[in-house]
Amino acid sequence: MGLRGVGYLILLCLIHRGAALGAVSDGHDTLTVAVAANAQYVVQEIAEDWERDVGGHATLVVGSSGKLAAQVREGAPFDVFVAADTEYPAALQREGFAERPHVYAIGSLVVWTWRDSLRPDVALTFLRSGAVKQIAIANPAVAPYGAAAMEALTHAGLWPAVQSKLVLGESVAQVNHYLTTGVVDAVITAQAMVHLPAWRGRGRWMVVDPSWYRPIEQAAVLLRHGRQRNAVAAEAFLAFLGSPTAQQRLTHYGYRLPL
Repeated sequence: MGLRGVGYLILLCLIHRGAALGAVSDGHDTLTVAVAANAQYVVQEIAEDWERDVGGHATLVVGSSGKLAAQVREGAPFDVFVAADTEYPAALQREGFAERPHVYAIGSLVVWTWRDSLRPDVALTFLRSGAVKQIAIANPAVAPYGAAAMEALTHAGLWPAVQSKLVLGESVAQVNHYLTTGVVDAVITAQAMVHLPAWRGRGRWMVVDPSWYRPIEQAAVLLRHGRQRNAVAAEAFLAFLGSPTAQQRLTHYGYRLPL
């Protein structure tokens, strides 16, 4: 049985357990979920599904995975961490701040422009053009999508040519803000962003060849605070990420599912 099947069975068990207890919450009605910026919109929709189908309430705190992991180490009262990679959750587990992480989705990069005069191409060579003055990516030091963008530009042989044009955002959310407000000419960002209802059909975008960067495996994890304060609800939320309802949301936003 694959991860999807296991997750769904766990979900059913937790729903049954929740029904037996009368609710999924163990006395703390609000679950605090730290979520990577690339996944904030789809996780918001999944949280609303979870609230409707299972119960409880989830409040999201959005940021780059690196910044959120640092906040966990500093004592932020997060129950669940939905990250943009596996490295930050695994590091938190090694340091005793979290339990074993589970991959819930695999992300993809796109290159995206809102300039009518620009045409993205498969090889990303349009980024060399003099018409492209500034390009935004997330900061590779704290954002997995930024690290993947840097890998892709390096693989394409463009890193030296575009380095002087780069504008670094703290997260993909800031990168997208730079694009939509006209600060930059193009961005390399998460594919999920071009599927947002507010931005669907805007500009031109192209998927970056996934063989040009390491797979962006995104992991979720139960944090120590969640285990101590909100275990039932946190476990139910993590199980719900593996449900057919959640996975339909993820694929709609361009994520691939783990095997």
